[in-house]
Amino acid sequence: MKKRAVLVFIIFLISICGSAFAEDAVKKEVKTEVPKLAVKQLTGKGVDIDTVSTLTEILCTKLSESKKYNVLCAGDVIAILAASQQSALLGACDNEECFSQVGQILQSRYVLTGSIGKLDKKHVISLSITDVDKKSVSKRISFECSGDLVKGVKKAADKLLEK
Repeated sequence: MKKRAVLVFIIFLISICGSAFAEDAVKKEVKTEVPKLAVKQLTGKGVDIDTVSTLTEILCTKLSESKKYNVLCAGDVIAILAASQQSALLGACDNEECFSQVGQILQSRYVLTGSIGKLDKKHVISLSITDVDKKSVSKRISFECSGDLVKGVKKAADKLLEK
């Protein structure tokens, strides 16, 4: 009888330990979800629209590679908004409140906006991330670039991703 009680107790301990290990394994498998970042088409000031569009996609790709955000590129944003008949909202946005509304429609925590302008022989890349929940800009950078705009946009993205 004692042997049976000891055996039952050992089985009980093993089952408790096994379930604790299983819970730890499940917790390790659950990844913390990265926030969504919707990237709005950059605007050009003295830079042609095709160049700005291409640079927007390069920026989007660079931000995606960081794994810091789940990135919705400008084309994705436009398609989603068009599907929900909200494309006019995207074109009319010019303040944090509007960017916040776009983020809510896209179920995105952050919205990235910006511009690429030309001053003399330099380009200035300005980028802002609006926090949809707080309805305010959480990060804003400006980056000057002489020469290669592709490298400039990538460096601007790196600067934006810094803490």
